[in-house]
Amino acid sequence: MNRRLFLVPGVVVLFGLALFVAAFGPPAAPSGVAAVSCFAAAGVAFLLSGLRESIRVGSSSVPWYVLAGVGDVALALGLLVNGVVMVTHGGGTLVTALPVAGSALFLLFVGADYIRGGVHFDVSVFE
Repeated sequence: MNRRLFLVPGVVVLFGLALFVAAFGPPAAPSGVAAVSCFAAAGVAFLLSGLRESIRVGSSSVPWYVLAGVGDVALALGLLVNGVVMVTHGGGTLVTALPVAGSALFLLFVGADYIRGGVHFDVSVFE
């Protein structure tokens, strides 16, 4: 497999976010700003992980799989914020909250594992 596959979720997340902002305008509520920020960070992190083998942050080098992990964690946090807002404002029920929470927990696990270098998931298959 190729790590360039991480370009796909990056483009999808950023394109979807751009469509949302174009259709509804930028969010005004703090929870909306938090969700949009998480989704934007996830998209950028996925794009960087697909395009670059590593990036320089200060004097250290951050490998691509850490960026992919950060993208997964940011995406999970965005889903959680979005899910909580849906349930608390009456737009969703427990039936919608459970899949969102399950997806977010899975993404958090995968993201944390990628950040650690692939203890449970082998990141070398993407190289």
